Amino acid sequence: MIDLHCDTIMKIWEGKQEQGLRSNSFQIDLEKLRKGGSLAQVFACFVHKTEGVSSYETFMSMYKVFLDQIKKNSDLIEQVRTPHRGGSKLQAVLSIEEGDVLEGKIERAAEVASYGVRLIALTWNFENAIGFPNSQDPDLMSRGLKSFGCELIPEMERLGIVVDVSHLSEGGFWNVARLSKKPFVASHSDCRALCNHQRNLTDDQIRAVAESGGVVGLNFCSGFLSEGSHQTRIEDLVRHAIRLYSVGGKSVLALGTDYDGIGSDLELPDISYMPVLRDALSKAGMSQSVLDAMWDDNALRVLG
Repeated sequence: MIDLHCDTIMKIWEGKQEQGLRSNSFQIDLEKLRKGGSLAQVFACFVHKTEGVSSYETFMSMYKVFLDQIKKNSDLIEQVRTPHRGGSKLQAVLSIEEGDVLEGKIERAAEVASYGVRLIALTWNFENAIGFPNSQDPDLMSRGLKSFGCELIPEMERLGIVVDVSHLSEGGFWNVARLSKKPFVASHSDCRALCNHQRNLTDDQIRAVAESGGVVGLNFCSGFLSEGSHQTRIEDLVRHAIRLYSVGGKSVLALGTDYDGIGSDLELPDISYMPVLRDALSKAGMSQSVLDAMWDDNALRVLG
């Protein structure tokens, strides 16, 4: 299994260092990953853009926590740029959630690439130097990438950093679709046709991600799965996975749990329960080859 998005490093960084990566009360730790059948976990450095606070400095602080946790647990996990099958250790891939970390400096993309960053979510929920976030405001939702954003896409692709459009405005999404020469992803998003939330992707967007060779990671946030819901139900995850498959095909499927970044009442309490979801999808008619694609084949392709 490869999960394209979790916020566990942020949880540890937030002053709960005594609850490290090896074993904790969060939704992801090394014990839970092994039990759930993990091959690789993408750990996001989620930086909440705050006025007067340097997003870059916050990222560097969080990155040091990530490195410290990998070092402390080097018997079980290693950082990799490209996940691969084989080996005895879990694999950790680094990502950034909030492109404000770059602070409008194109040279900073190469810097974070040297740290092993493989995905960057261009925005979170605020405007930055790259572009605009998803929004209920139609005007804001329609706004595209800024000039720095348009310059950044080819530079990220040159450096081997995957463009992540989760949280991005629709206008920005379509700019990415036009500018990209390599696969781009929505690391943790669901289907707007099933739940009319601005964070979700329309069918046209899902097809565009698929046509680029990219993937959509199934998000476990209850509000993205069923309108007004506070419970993440297995049946809703199944509905969205099947919709992604029917719209974008086998190659667009992936996992992007958003564990440790969501506050839902979870029917799958943590990542160790992923085999339960796979079993439910199988019972719903998804073949083993499609499940294999969703579980790790597609993510291996894109991150390769």
